[in-house]
Amino acid sequence: MTRFENWILGWLIIAEKIVLFFSFARIRPRWGFRYFEKKIEESRWKIFVFIEERERNLNNDTF
Repeated sequence: MTRFENWILGWLIIAEKIVLFFSFARIRPRWGFRYFEKKIEESRWKIFVFIEERERNLNNDTF
């Protein structure tokens, strides 16, 4: 696949997830919001763990 096709495919996947979320949120607002909130918390945790590991690696490096 070319870069353009990959770019289009990526945006289609993003659009599909947005539409899926809002269609689900319209039917069950609380469940949709909880799902979205859970995903945000998971991504925050991953970022926190990444930063913590990076700092640990920087502190353990000996030059």
